[in-house]
Amino acid sequence: MRILLSVFILLLALNTSLLAQNPEDLSWPQEKTSVHISKNIAVVGESVPLSVKIRMEGQPSPSQFAYVDLISRNGERVSGSIIPLTKGATNAYVKIPENIPTDHYLLRLYTRLAASLADDSQYHHELITVINPEIPPVQVPKPSNSQWAPNKSSSTIKIQKNKEQLLREELGEIMIEASPDQELTVSISKKNPFLEATVFTGQISPSTESSQIIPELRGHIVKGQLITDQIDTKRPYLLSVHGDQSSLYLGKPNSQGEVYFDLGALKSYNFMILQSDADSIPFSMDLQEPFAPSSKENLLQFPAVNISEENKEMMDDLVLSYSTTDYFYAPQKAATLPIVTGFDADRAYNLDEYNRFESLATTLKEYIPTVLVRKEKGKFHFKLSNFPEDNVFQNNPLMLIDGMPVFDSDAIGNFSPDNIKRIEVINRKFFILDNAFEGVLNFTSYENDFGGFPIPKNALYLEYPKIQNPMIWNFNGPESNSSQRLPDFRTIFYWDDTVKTDSNGKAKINFKTSEISGEYEIKVSYTNSSGELIQTVSSFMVKDTQ
Repeated sequence: MRILLSVFILLLALNTSLLAQNPEDLSWPQEKTSVHISKNIAVVGESVPLSVKIRMEGQPSPSQFAYVDLISRNGERVSGSIIPLTKGATNAYVKIPENIPTDHYLLRLYTRLAASLADDSQYHHELITVINPEIPPVQVPKPSNSQWAPNKSSSTIKIQKNKEQLLREELGEIMIEASPDQELTVSISKKNPFLEATVFTGQISPSTESSQIIPELRGHIVKGQLITDQIDTKRPYLLSVHGDQSSLYLGKPNSQGEVYFDLGALKSYNFMILQSDADSIPFSMDLQEPFAPSSKENLLQFPAVNISEENKEMMDDLVLSYSTTDYFYAPQKAATLPIVTGFDADRAYNLDEYNRFESLATTLKEYIPTVLVRKEKGKFHFKLSNFPEDNVFQNNPLMLIDGMPVFDSDAIGNFSPDNIKRIEVINRKFFILDNAFEGVLNFTSYENDFGGFPIPKNALYLEYPKIQNPMIWNFNGPESNSSQRLPDFRTIFYWDDTVKTDSNGKAKINFKTSEISGEYEIKVSYTNSSGELIQTVSSFMVKDTQ
């Protein structure tokens, strides 16, 4: 495990300048967010694919991340996820929590910039119905002043079906007519009988609590907030982020006690560790979740979910569909390229090539001549040779175990090297932002578990919302000539956000129905140059028999 310690001076200066701005001080370019959801009815535990496109002034948004969450009618956020963007677009999903009751929920999608400005016109808002067979919906009065309306967008897209009715497990075909060489998103899925009004026409986002604008132009930004009246704007805080690859980030608080850590290219981690620059100094800081504040209950006023006995069979079908499709047609994680990590060490030592001593202090003293091991007041200290200036540093270097900073040199010195695989040394000044360290001692364990070294006592161990991994979906069903017979209870017959019309403006889609009968809808959409979703919807029936 190696450590990412790269500095992009220009972007850093840009981000620092932007973060210092108050939302009212500047006129910000407007983002327009469009979302094509594969279906708007789902069972608890299910993942629902989304196609996302965000534009800014006619071009793909420079934002590197978007955020999707679900809000209950009481204004409570019940789930949230961080979505990486590529040129303002992505194929993402929303994961439905398993413990929420049957009801409508508000799906929001937005960037950190839009959340900072609390501008609803830059969000996507849409209702989705969640079915939980164990928890029925709560009866609610009809909204007195509902601002929810059907999604009625005018569109020149034409959908021609080969049949208005299909049988179960029958092949179907549609012909789409749109502009030549038009990129489209196409979904064919179960129609939601409980929801007609899905688009919100009012303002529901509360004003932001932050004094800063947070445009994520380079990477995901983790925000910390000091909980103290004594704010030292010169004290550095270190955030180490751990997973298959580990990285270290440094930040300093502003006058409001806000600290920002830009994760750059890192998009995968399991947990984080937050420390001050000295483990002996306790500190009070919270890492804040990156999601926008949720809306107040009195502003939402969702329509009621009216479920009757005649809906039981359909709901049973939805539960059966999720349990079987999630197993037999489970999505796969798309391959991702590892980021460039590490640094150029002046010396590197694989400990398997050496005899093991009882402590790291003895190991360093015997094998690494550029590390001077000293004892001061009965405690181990390390002084590294300074190659460029041909002298010796006087203070401890930056010490890392699997990317985690350790400030207690005596604890390092007394630690057993049995679980340490590799030692790397940098014998020169080492900078993270404007902080200089007197060299680096980097220890790598065999299992990426710190080799059993304890987490520093004043460090904060944090589980932080994960960044979504791109998925490859298998909803389009088995091939008609496939010899493999799988249970097929899909409620999404087709999902593809890469369909493209030919030079005549036509695209043909073939699909196969499943064992689940009922009414289905075809949705075909594209995002125009202004960022508006242009969509056409058509429906058809799947019958049990002729």
